[in-house]
Amino acid sequence: MRLNIPNILSLLRLFLIPVFVVAFYLPYSWAPFAAAMIFWVAGFTDWSMGC
Repeated sequence: MRLNIPNILSLLRLFLIPVFVVAFYLPYSWAPFAAAMIFWVAGFTDWSMGC
């Protein structure tokens, strides 16, 4: 597989899935904000590639 920008961003979104799940279930007051920021990063990479 060629590692061009769209493929790298897709792999980044793939690796962010477990990070998002862990951040979502953390028992801290900042956990929802962290999960929202991770979701935002994944959404921004999706939007930036025009999907």
